[in-house]
Amino acid sequence: MMLCAFVTGGTGFIGANLVRSLLLKGYSVRALVRPDSCLDNLPKNWCVVRWLLRAILY
Repeated sequence: MMLCAFVTGGTGFIGANLVRSLLLKGYSVRALVRPDSCLDNLPKNWCVVRWLLRAILY
């Protein structure tokens, strides 16, 4: 059974590093990011990450 993790702020400094760490440990990762987020911090194996693009309303 594969473990799944949900990360908010997946493109931020901490979030991107957390996603990388979880992927290395074998987790399936889903991350919440703003539509206008810079995707440069995505892990290189981004294809196994499911990025959910959602606007966060304040």
